[in-house]
Amino acid sequence: MAESHGPGSALSALAGVVMRNDGIVDGFTLGTVRVSGDDATHSVVQMAASLRRDDISYVLVWGTIISRYNLVDVGEVSSSLGVPVLGLSNRRRRSAEAAISAKFPERLGRYRALAPRRAILLHTGSTVYARISGCTGTQAASLLNTVTRQGRMPEPVRLARLLAGAARLSLGGGSAAVDV
Repeated sequence: MAESHGPGSALSALAGVVMRNDGIVDGFTLGTVRVSGDDATHSVVQMAASLRRDDISYVLVWGTIISRYNLVDVGEVSSSLGVPVLGLSNRRRRSAEAAISAKFPERLGRYRALAPRRAILLHTGSTVYARISGCTGTQAASLLNTVTRQGRMPEPVRLARLLAGAARLSLGGGSAAVDV
């Protein structure tokens, strides 16, 4: 899953791609989250559940702090869906704690409770950073190496970002061009 929002948007488009490990796309799901809201975890769970599939074996989410500090709790998503969940990002960032404390102090405890980020070196030579729930770091690395064709972005996430960018048009969020 991945999100996309435009400047001044109240809603962010959230898109999910169901992809088999052999690279075949097998479904899509679309939803929204509030920009600066607190509904990201719930939206990810609802979107995955709306697929009504029992063959989804993991969920990848591009970002655990999305749509201007809307937190995705990978532990809660994993527990709700009964599958491993990885919250991914492409660069090592400083802690968002100071910004969250200043803008949304009521979310600070939830931010601190998020799974720690781990650096995972991929077969492509790139590093991806992951918050992991429901599997080991070794299992997460194996999964990411299976679904990452090039660079550091897993293929289902790359497609979800493209789809979210296109879906943003229906929310009035301006251009849908997405650079992946």
